[in-house]
Amino acid sequence: MSKIGKRVCVVGAGVIGLSTAVRLLDVAPSLQVTVVADLFTPFTTSDGAAGVNVFWNYQPDSLLYKWGFSTYMYGQKLYKENGHLTGVQQFFTVDIYDKETNCINASDIDRRKLSYKELEALYPGSGYRYGTSSLTYLTECKIYLPWLMKRFKLKGGNVLHRHVNSFDEIAADYDVIVNCSGLGARQLAHDDSIKPVRGQIFRVKAPWIKIATYDHDKMTYIFPRSNDVIVGGVYQHDNWDLSINHQDRENIWKRACKMDPSLKHAHIINEWVGLRPGRPEVRLEREVIVVNGKKVNVVHNYGHSSRGITLHWGCAVDASQLVLQCLQLNTVQSRL
Repeated sequence: MSKIGKRVCVVGAGVIGLSTAVRLLDVAPSLQVTVVADLFTPFTTSDGAAGVNVFWNYQPDSLLYKWGFSTYMYGQKLYKENGHLTGVQQFFTVDIYDKETNCINASDIDRRKLSYKELEALYPGSGYRYGTSSLTYLTECKIYLPWLMKRFKLKGGNVLHRHVNSFDEIAADYDVIVNCSGLGARQLAHDDSIKPVRGQIFRVKAPWIKIATYDHDKMTYIFPRSNDVIVGGVYQHDNWDLSINHQDRENIWKRACKMDPSLKHAHIINEWVGLRPGRPEVRLEREVIVVNGKKVNVVHNYGHSSRGITLHWGCAVDASQLVLQCLQLNTVQSRL
């Protein structure tokens, strides 16, 4: 599709980059939007993520809660309309804590505290004393990212497969650059505050597991999906190692089997390691840089750590608004 509108480049093709690109074309169809990345699905960090939305663990007056709730409502809409096509599923989720936690209620979310007897019935012999239950949405990026890419291309979006070392390389070709480069922002945006947070998981075949469980304090989770179950994990700051660590795999499996002994009968499909883009806080803001004497608008949207899928659509909405402010464009109403 030929377009003559303003030119926008989105750097990064994970869940943050693709959702931002799609949202831009939802609200401003005349834009020429190009996604530039060296890795696309199924090779992005997003592809390996478990994908559960747990926004209620953030303070209700925070941006994280706002972005997470917006993403939750978007996931609810996708699930009701065409969840089997988008990879969005609804699950009963149990969150386990070492200490008593406040139960945060939001519209359309039936979240409540579980009693010790209920926890003992769900996890016999575990000794769990504090937990909450809720319905939430899980997004499988191996399905969701191809669906987003299809939407993006149908709306006239362009794709360029290349590595971007510096904004200088692309500044002359675009009116706005949207930086969704994840861990790559360490080099691209010269941001030393972004560091890897290493994760390691199992993908197993265990179709009898229907409840998603997350022990927040022990960083242990079991998340059923359409054709597998994700078992994890670790949260290791400033660890660049992409190889399977055998001590980690033993610890993860031991903790998970204590949580659900039936896992001992599961078939292990494979194991995976990914580096989350860790940062003290998400960077979602405008910046004006100067390249060869030219002022260039950059919108940063990175540093989501393990919260990328939980926050992605809410962040895409706000990042798109910042792009339109840079271009001084009015928006049209999106259906999603």
